[in-house]
Amino acid sequence: MISLPLLPPATNRLLRKGEFTLNSNGDLTGEVNEIRWGGPASFRRGWLLSTPPADRVRVIEDFLGQHVSNFRLTSATVGNLEQTDETLVLHYKFVVEHYAKAAGNLLLVRPRVLGANAWVVDPGKPRQYPFQFLEASIESDDFTISMPSGFVADDLPLPAEAKSDYGSYESKITVAGNALHYERSCLIKSVYVPTQQLPDLRKFFGTISADERASAVLRRSP
Repeated sequence: MISLPLLPPATNRLLRKGEFTLNSNGDLTGEVNEIRWGGPASFRRGWLLSTPPADRVRVIEDFLGQHVSNFRLTSATVGNLEQTDETLVLHYKFVVEHYAKAAGNLLLVRPRVLGANAWVVDPGKPRQYPFQFLEASIESDDFTISMPSGFVADDLPLPAEAKSDYGSYESKITVAGNALHYERSCLIKSVYVPTQQLPDLRKFFGTISADERASAVLRRSP
């Protein structure tokens, strides 16, 4: 057995930037650009290359289906697919019907449109071995959601923050003009979490999960 050094988090990077427009019916139109380095690039590149070219659009559809329903992918391109020494770039557009939930003169919209950083650690199953992340990494999301004409932000989720020996997570949502701006970053700097730290790990993932499910409330202005 040879012990290899752990590469720094910046070696394995995912940056996802999305521009979205919400209409008064709650339908969401979006355009997303992803840039992947290291492990995240290798994972997605391997999935795409192992899929016949005619079916590769399904890889992106499968990803979208994990986060939204009633969606329609309108376009998708992949850059540097076979250039393994380059960053992998994915660009795709889609429409989601009734993404925001209507309640009277309110719309409830989840700012975290895509991506998942929360893992499930079952408290009912005792573990004999440490929890292991895939790699040290940094994943960032930057989403802008344009609100429908005549709506204003009535209530926003609070910023989320979690810090530990193995990583950190932070997110915030702000209003700029007629748009919601959601930013978050998840840093994993150590891949092993000892069993004695599992209660803290569950709290760490609980904070992330609550943030990923949180909704902003938009109100139709008089």
